[in-house]
Amino acid sequence: MSFFNFRIGGRLYSGFGALVLIGALLAGFAVWQLGAIQVQIKNLNVQSENALRVTLLHADQAEALVPVLYIERRC
Repeated sequence: MSFFNFRIGGRLYSGFGALVLIGALLAGFAVWQLGAIQVQIKNLNVQSENALRVTLLHADQAEALVPVLYIERRC
């Protein structure tokens, strides 16, 4: 039986059902992609925390070297 052999009600129901199915597929794809984005955000967060740690360590080392450099210049 062809789609065009349905009465108008059957065509409307099947068309609406197809739209609901497409919407459900798109929603599932969106949830799947959000999960992938969440993993990428966690990786970026770890990289950012590591970069911040390195920056803070570098600043602490620079502050620790200031008195040493001052003493070396005086001598």
